[in-house]
Amino acid sequence: MWLMFKPDTVCAHMQATTPARTTLSMTQVLICGAFIVTLSMGIRHGFGLWLQPITMDRGWTRETFAFALAVQNIAWGVAGPFAGMLADRFGAYRVLVVGALLYSVGLVIMALATSGAAFTGGTGLILGMAQSGTTYAVVYGVIGRNVAADKRSWAMGVAAAAGSFGQFLMVPVETWHRPLGLAERVVRAGLRRAGHHAVGARPA
Repeated sequence: MWLMFKPDTVCAHMQATTPARTTLSMTQVLICGAFIVTLSMGIRHGFGLWLQPITMDRGWTRETFAFALAVQNIAWGVAGPFAGMLADRFGAYRVLVVGALLYSVGLVIMALATSGAAFTGGTGLILGMAQSGTTYAVVYGVIGRNVAADKRSWAMGVAAAAGSFGQFLMVPVETWHRPLGLAERVVRAGLRRAGHHAVGARPA
């Protein structure tokens, strides 16, 4: 009877009854990871296009916009390690979903904010945390777990290149799809300012 409880027999039984972890192929990992990073980084790279329209429409200085983006970078860096930890514990899929939801909320606040504080909260804090959950901290972890060691560095390089490709892809898209209403408001604001200057320049 004692043979039934030998350590090697118990280990073999546990391995036979434990479900195997599903491993994605390298092609699946690269396609999904590159797509996610392309969207996340591409949208972020296009924020500079909105500096003039947003500040003119809201009557803010460019320092307000720049400060929000600076806070965004800090929030991204601080939240990155925690996003990676959460992905290791609860799974990359859950972290990516939460990150995508935060990204959506941050973009809505960025578009609708009427004060510098609200703009900084949405564009800075929320979008910064969203980027930590939708970019390299999570995607690199998936690559490391699913790609063989001899191809891991190459796969991570492909994911990094996808972030640069996002700028090439998304910046023209954001330029072509600017809301007409915002553009109209910017033009009207410029005409009002021009009118004020013309009135102030009239001789007494």
